[in-house]
Amino acid sequence: MTFFMARKIISVRKTPSGEVRRSKIKTGGGVAKCAVCGKPIKKSSRPFGGYICGNCLNTALKLSVLVSQ
Repeated sequence: MTFFMARKIISVRKTPSGEVRRSKIKTGGGVAKCAVCGKPIKKSSRPFGGYICGNCLNTALKLSVLVSQ
């Protein structure tokens, strides 16, 4: 059984001895890594295929413009 509370997932499980264990799992705090350079960036709600930082996005756009000319 899992409950969602204040950005933490609380997992409740029973051990074979009948003991109940609760554990808190942190979700990551809204930080992801850039798919190209690995720099930590703030997560948006919808990644659309991955997270890319601003510098890598600008570089990719410049390269696509140069290739298309």
